[in-house]
Amino acid sequence: MHIIFIFTLCALIASLRSFNVGIDTLQYYRNYYTIGSIEWGNYDSVRYEFGYFALCKLLNYLSSDPQILLFVSSTFCCYSVGRFIYKNSCDVIFSSFLFVSLNILGSYMNLMRQAIAIAILLFGFDLLKKPGIRPRVFYCLIVLAAMLFHTSAVVMLVVLVVENLRYTRLSFLLTIVASASFFVFSSQIWDL
Repeated sequence: MHIIFIFTLCALIASLRSFNVGIDTLQYYRNYYTIGSIEWGNYDSVRYEFGYFALCKLLNYLSSDPQILLFVSSTFCCYSVGRFIYKNSCDVIFSSFLFVSLNILGSYMNLMRQAIAIAILLFGFDLLKKPGIRPRVFYCLIVLAAMLFHTSAVVMLVVLVVENLRYTRLSFLLTIVASASFFVFSSQIWDL
């Protein structure tokens, strides 16, 4: 019951926010209007991935008010995170607390396309717990679906490689070195 209350509240806060909350929200508001006026065949005239374009286009059929985009995306993302925590956390209250207190919810309100991609990927996590090739194929399809909202989701294909590695002292050391390298060279990596 706790998780339903917390994530319903998070979804309401995120979906009822003003366009002034977050740096990118105003941009998403403006582009919602733009996408509503673009024909389906001209989706490449905006810089967004097709999944996000299609979401905005479909929502424009329901309402020209961009608040519907915030409502749908926030509700979907909060549901996905809440479901993930419920199914995978041994302490849902603490996990929910971390989601809010580490400002992940705040980031989701600013990074809408990335948040939608992550929300889609969280549904694929359950597949990785199942043995066999079929769940991995479906996981790849989920990664492709997430890439329709943000192409950076492609990096989650590395999970298919990492899940088969044995965790040894050497792999622990390599993880530390890789993490430190990514931290130090993060701006160059993002530029790449």
